[in-house]
Amino acid sequence: MTNEEALAQLWQQNGSDIAAAITEVFTAKAVAEGRTVDAADLLEVTGVLLTAAREIAKLADDNADGQRDARYAMLLRSHADAVELGS
Repeated sequence: MTNEEALAQLWQQNGSDIAAAITEVFTAKAVAEGRTVDAADLLEVTGVLLTAAREIAKLADDNADGQRDARYAMLLRSHADAVELGS
């Protein structure tokens, strides 16, 4: 395994750990409300993760050329394509 592959694997695991932690919070909220987790809860988790990703992207890009939003949209499209292709 190359260093790049190892780093990609580590990032994937970190992303999975973060998603699990956030999902656990939403699950606890549902249980405290006396209900089971439903699709709306899971979509809310996805929204939280996308909002966090957007805020991180803002920190990583000074937008000097005014193209930050376009770059972030391109990143989202890239990820969406990877999901669609099963990567």
